[in-house]
Amino acid sequence: MPLGSPVTDPAFRGCDRERDLFIEAFWRHRDPTPGSPENEFRREHDRRLEYAARTLGRDAPRPSRRTDRGRIYIILGLKQVPRVRLFAG
Repeated sequence: MPLGSPVTDPAFRGCDRERDLFIEAFWRHRDPTPGSPENEFRREHDRRLEYAARTLGRDAPRPSRRTDRGRIYIILGLKQVPRVRLFAG
């Protein structure tokens, strides 16, 4: 469930401390290797956000993470994004 979704929104309406604690718990819960110094899931999520911002939805009127294509890429990754091929004739 992404941050800022309808389920997580109430946590963002509270004070800054509550929001920070929620975000910390959100990423800690999703860490595939809790004993490691780095959260690999968060690193991959940040990489996908950066890729989407650079390459997807460049001509869209809103940020790429808010487009359908960008959201699908951020959630599922590159191998899951369908390629559309148009054939002439």
